[in-house]
Amino acid sequence: MYSFIPEKVWEGAAVDGKIYSVPTYKDSSMSQYWAFDDEYVQKYDIDVANTKTFEDLDPVFSKIKQGEGKSFYPLKLAAADGFAGLFNDYDDLTVGLKPVGVRTDDKSHKVVSTLEQPDILSKLKLLHKWYKEGIINSDAATATEAPKEKFFLTAQGFPGAEAGWQVNEGIEKYDMVQVSEPLYSNSTIQGSLNAVSANSGHKAEALKYLQLVNTDQKLRDMLQYGEEGVDFEYVSPKVVKRLTDTWGVAGYAEGTFFDMSTLEDAPADQWDQVKKLNDEAVSSSCLGFTPDISELSTEISNINTVWSKYSAELLTGTSDPEKMIPQIVKELKGAGMDKIISELQSQLDAQFQ
Repeated sequence: MYSFIPEKVWEGAAVDGKIYSVPTYKDSSMSQYWAFDDEYVQKYDIDVANTKTFEDLDPVFSKIKQGEGKSFYPLKLAAADGFAGLFNDYDDLTVGLKPVGVRTDDKSHKVVSTLEQPDILSKLKLLHKWYKEGIINSDAATATEAPKEKFFLTAQGFPGAEAGWQVNEGIEKYDMVQVSEPLYSNSTIQGSLNAVSANSGHKAEALKYLQLVNTDQKLRDMLQYGEEGVDFEYVSPKVVKRLTDTWGVAGYAEGTFFDMSTLEDAPADQWDQVKKLNDEAVSSSCLGFTPDISELSTEISNINTVWSKYSAELLTGTSDPEKMIPQIVKELKGAGMDKIISELQSQLDAQFQ
C-alpha cells in the first residue's frame, strides 16, 4: 500500500513529517467541475465547453430563467454549502476557515482575510444578483436538504463523475466541463484520511483491512457500490451497473479509486484520466505546511461561530455582500481573526523563509 500511494500524497498527509493516517488516493488533487442538464443545454443551445467563469454563467442562467419562468430555478442551493468551490483559489492551510487563507499561487505566502479580496467579492455580488432575479431558490439560506434534479451542479470531480451525479440527482444526462486546473494542497490530500485508533485492540488487522481496501478490487467495489446482485451487477470484469440508488456509504472516502470498477456510463479509462489529473496537478505554494493551531483553539471556535451565523445567507446570494461583509469582518476581527492570521503568517514565514 505504501508503494502504491505516491510520495507527494504521503507528504501532504503528514504532520510534522510523521504519518498518522492513510490518505485516500483518488482525486487527491482538486479539480472543480460544472455540470449542466443536457435537456436544457440542447433546448437553449448552451456552449458548455466555454462556460467556465462566474461571468460566463450569468447569461446562461438568465436565458434559462426567462425561458422556463418563475417556478424554475437554474441554480438550486441549500444552506449547508451554498455555491461549492467559491473559495477554491485560497488555501485554507487545513485550518478549515473560509474567511482565512493564502492564494494558492502566492509565492509570498501572505495570509489574508478572503472576504475582503476583490475576486471573492465579485463572485458574491453575482450570487446576490442571481438571488434577486429569482435564479436561485428563495429558500436557499434555510433549506436543510440539498435540492434534487438540479439543472446546474458544481463539485470537485474527475472525468466520468457525471455518471454518478446523474443517478444521485435524477437527471438523465449531465454535460460536464472542468473549470479549474488540478491542484494539490494539504487540504485536498487531507480531505480524506483513514486511521487506526490508538486504542484499537486489533491494530495489525485494521491496517491489513486498509491495505485490502486499497489493493483488492472486490472489497473496494463492495464499499463503493453495495451488495453484488442487489445494489449492482458486473457488466464486465471491471465495469458495473448500479441497480439501486440506496447504497449510502460514502465510497469516495473509503479508499483509492484505482483498484475500483467503473460505472457502465463512465469512460472505460476513467481512473486513468483521474491519475493523469493528479500527475498534471500544480501544487499550492503552501504544500507541505500543516500549522500548529494548539494555541488558537479559542479563536478558531469563535471564528466558526461568527461564520456559521452568516455563511448560509452569504453563500446562497440571499444577502447583499457589499452591506454584509463589513459587518462580518468586524465580528470576525472581534472573534480573533487577526491573531489567527498573524500566527499562521509567522509559522509560514518560518517554514518557507
